[in-house]
Amino acid sequence: MARFLDQRYQMFKSQNMEESFFDVTFDIEGKLIHAHKFMLASVSEVLKRMVSDTWNTGETIKIETYSFNDFYEFLTFVYSGNCSIIDENIFSMVDLSEFYQVKSLQHKCDQFLSQKEHTSENILVFLQTLSHYSLPILKALWKYQKMSF
Repeated sequence: MARFLDQRYQMFKSQNMEESFFDVTFDIEGKLIHAHKFMLASVSEVLKRMVSDTWNTGETIKIETYSFNDFYEFLTFVYSGNCSIIDENIFSMVDLSEFYQVKSLQHKCDQFLSQKEHTSENILVFLQTLSHYSLPILKALWKYQKMSF
């Protein structure tokens, strides 16, 4: 199974239109990312609707809300179950996971945030930035904030 996942990811990573039979293209910041509808539809109802024939007429889907790098990491997760979550992209990855309703990525983001050291300096930034999301770590942060102040 792991070999199959790796092959799928390598196909995505190559972005080779001739060999990979991509059937959907995203335009982010003028750069193109090719993908497979079946992969997207299998992990997210939102993506399934987005790439369905009724919504997508075969034209490139423009993504304006996210950076190229963040959307690429998101699709990397869709294909491989892994992606690079770092301090610089955590808020975007949380937003992507919530917007596209990818629960396994939400869990990965929650794990990342749970491992961060929470201080009085950074906790308000986390709470303000993440307040409209449903990550379990937020309950713990609210509790910490109430006990500390």
